[in-house]
Amino acid sequence: EMETGEKLEYIEGLEETFADCTGTMGWSGSVANGTFVADNLNWTVVKAYGADGAAKFGAGSTLGSAETPALNITGTATLKFKAGAWSGDATTLKLSMTNGTLSETTVTMKNGDWTEYEVTITNATEGAKIKFEGKQASKSRFFLDDIVITK
Repeated sequence: EMETGEKLEYIEGLEETFADCTGTMGWSGSVANGTFVADNLNWTVVKAYGADGAAKFGAGSTLGSAETPALNITGTATLKFKAGAWSGDATTLKLSMTNGTLSETTVTMKNGDWTEYEVTITNATEGAKIKFEGKQASKSRFFLDDIVITK
């Protein structure tokens, strides 16, 4: 419950479904080029597109990335998310964090299919942000969905 005069500056955990992303979901061809819309404000994205309730990052020869809004988590927390690689593209997804440490700095995705991941966050301090980034500029497109950060 918020008291008068209090303002919520950081998100306590994070749940991001990309439910409002429009566009056609698919792993190749003329798909996943809809409008990117996040449930939460203040995502920092590069080359972000909508794909029918999921988000795609990157273009054929341009690196894509997504960084969460500032989080209000301290200590240890859990990051869960789903990711997949564009058909024929690189399968390495890079993970990094400011104001905290992740148990994994890369995960290996499947081409043309989703995998669920769970990564441990440690040493988190207020304002922490987590970044998802393709492996390289060329052919490194990836999809994200159902990102949940919990204490």
